[in-house]
Amino acid sequence: MKRSYIKPMNEVTLIGTLGKDAKEYKGGKGSIARFTMVTSTSWKNKKTGEYEEETQWHNIICFNDFFTPKIIDNGFTGAVVMVRGTLKYRTWTDSEGNEKPVTEIVIPKFGGDFNVLQQGKMTEPDDGSEAEAKQEEEKKQDFDDDIPF
Repeated sequence: MKRSYIKPMNEVTLIGTLGKDAKEYKGGKGSIARFTMVTSTSWKNKKTGEYEEETQWHNIICFNDFFTPKIIDNGFTGAVVMVRGTLKYRTWTDSEGNEKPVTEIVIPKFGGDFNVLQQGKMTEPDDGSEAEAKQEEEKKQDFDDDIPF
């Protein structure tokens, strides 16, 4: 009998909102992007009947040369994004010599994913061109129902 083997994997997919603009850091091995995002889970409390919510903040770091410019160009406060990477635990030492734990979602050099689902900073149209474009699009969608086929 042949034994099957399931390969272990470390993969995290999150959809959430950026808490502040992404920052780019340049080093000897290229540039990386860092940002924080917030996710929340809600449920109905069976005892009280009220909805409750739990919010989590996540540290994201991207080493991927394809996604880093995309993150810097689109990673604005309030943007809703999808991130796929690996979960990494590490420690860092503060100025007083104390070790501090940190958990990060890492978009690796090869692999991972980043997609903007909703833009963050929205600019207001200053000349009404956006409203005109919307009206033109609605006109294009309005088609003739008398088509014989």
